[in-house]
Amino acid sequence: MKKYPSLTFIGAMLMIAVMIAFPFFNISHFEPHSANKMIYHHLLIPILIASLIGAIYLYVKYLRKFKQKTPSAVKKILQHFFNIAAMFFVFSIIIDGLTLSTIVTTNAYIGPSKKITIKAEVIRYEPYRGKTGKINHYIEFKNPVGNKIIKLHVNRQYEAGELFIKEMNVGLWGQLYSMD
Repeated sequence: MKKYPSLTFIGAMLMIAVMIAFPFFNISHFEPHSANKMIYHHLLIPILIASLIGAIYLYVKYLRKFKQKTPSAVKKILQHFFNIAAMFFVFSIIIDGLTLSTIVTTNAYIGPSKKITIKAEVIRYEPYRGKTGKINHYIEFKNPVGNKIIKLHVNRQYEAGELFIKEMNVGLWGQLYSMD
């Protein structure tokens, strides 16, 4: 039995990490919250089903043989249940991240984009510090085109009441983004 992950597993994890991180490094301004809303309204059930199937398959095919032997039938069932539940949770997060990244990336790179100039007052600024210590900046403003409140990932700090002026694009999924 191997104790270390194979090169295929490491390569797959690196590829997933790059795919999830891609829009955060290449697209400077975008709407992650409208992409999340799109995921939860239309793709939540398929994501959960795929996660459950993937967790059960991976556990039964590869990981069940690594669990500790126990004489208790109840403990054995609980071990199976909690291992599959943990894998289901991890699979759900990974597939959700991949889907969000795919929506943001295809919004920017596939299909025609319509250029618009946003000139709106910042309603709210929200900094968020990630696990690595990097601060992500989010602002909220009222979209002059659709009159809806937009939460946008930006690359600097803004003050409430400050004017946000930016030439942006509306992409394939109707979400705002900017490459510069």
